[in-house]
Amino acid sequence: MKFALHGTDEQPRVELAGDLVASDCNCIQSFWDCHVPDGVAAIDVDMAAVDSLDGESVAVLTNIIRRHVAEGTEVTLYEAPQMLAHTLYKIGMLDHPALTLIDPRHDEQHHT
Repeated sequence: MKFALHGTDEQPRVELAGDLVASDCNCIQSFWDCHVPDGVAAIDVDMAAVDSLDGESVAVLTNIIRRHVAEGTEVTLYEAPQMLAHTLYKIGMLDHPALTLIDPRHDEQHHT
C-alpha cells in the first residue's frame, strides 16, 4: 500500500496505490488525519492504482469520505474500485451533491 499527497492546501489530491487490506486501516486513517486537513473546500482522491481492497478498508474510506462531505468538503473520487463505489451507492452517498465519482471501475468478478 502506498499513499501520496499532491495538490494544494486548499485542494489536496490524495493518491492511493496497491492493496488496501485490514492491516492497513490504521495507516490509512493516520495518513489522512496527519496530511489532509479537515475543512478543506475540496479534495480529489485518485484510486486508479489501487489493486484491491477489503471490506474493512472500504469501511474506513467510507467513514473518511462521509466525514469530509458532512463538513461541506467536495470529494471527488477518481477510478474508485467497484466495492467502494457500490458501498457508497448502498448507503445513499451517491445522491449527495458534494460527492462525485469519476470513472468508477468495474472490477472483474473471479469465480472458482
